[in-house]
This record gives sequence, structure tokens and C-alpha cells, in this order.
Amino acid sequence: KWSPTPLVAIGKGTAFLNPLEKVSKRHRRSNKGGGVIGDGESYMTQNNAVSLMGKPYVYNYRIGNIQDVLESAEEAYQNPFRPYTPYEFRPEAMIARMCSIIEDDSLCMFKNQNNKTLDATVEIRAYGIS
Repeated sequence: KWSPTPLVAIGKGTAFLNPLEKVSKRHRRSNKGGGVIGDGESYMTQNNAVSLMGKPYVYNYRIGNIQDVLESAEEAYQNPFRPYTPYEFRPEAMIARMCSIIEDDSLCMFKNQNNKTLDATVEIRAYGIS
């Protein structure tokens, strides 16, 4: 489960505070649990797509721990960054994934952010996308 909103924020240079909710052992066994953070417990995240990006883009905090929220917000404020979009979410990466499925050369040519014409099949090999 995820929303594109954090990616929009990060793409504009704003950190995302990502809440984590502790999951029960039964929930973990049902294979619905999230990742494990430093305290050895399992957590579900509001946004799996960005949860592993890490600082300065994403600050994970535990729901119910106000100190975590305040420290995350303060640290995010103290560590600004330039707008950033992970490669996986850029148009050329999405075109490359699509072209790896349909493999039609005419659809696989695109212009990147620098207005340079690229062949998605080359991008697929460069990034190991298949």
C-alpha cells in the first residue's frame, strides 16, 4: 500500500515523516508485517515505496512515540536537500519497464530530463531491469 504524495514532496525537496505501527507476532506470521527497525520489532509502514529511502528524504517514526515524531521533524528541518526523484519513479524508468514487457522499439525511444533521446532497451540493460 502506498500513495504517490511522499514522492511528490521528496521531488520538491521536502522530507516525508513516515509513521510505523508495531505489528503483533500473529500479524507477522500472516505475512502482512512490515520491516524490522533497530529495536528488533516488526512494523507496518504507511508508505512501503519510500520507507527504505532513508534520511534525509524519509524519516520513519513509531506511532505513539511523540519523542520520535519531534526528533524526526527536527532532524528533517536541520537537513534540507535538493529536490530528488528516485530513478525507479522517473518517467524514463517507467518507460523502460513498460518496454521490457512489450519490446516495441518505436515505443521505447524517449527523451530524458536533459532532452537527450534514449533507447529504453539500453536503459533496461544499464539498470538490470527485466
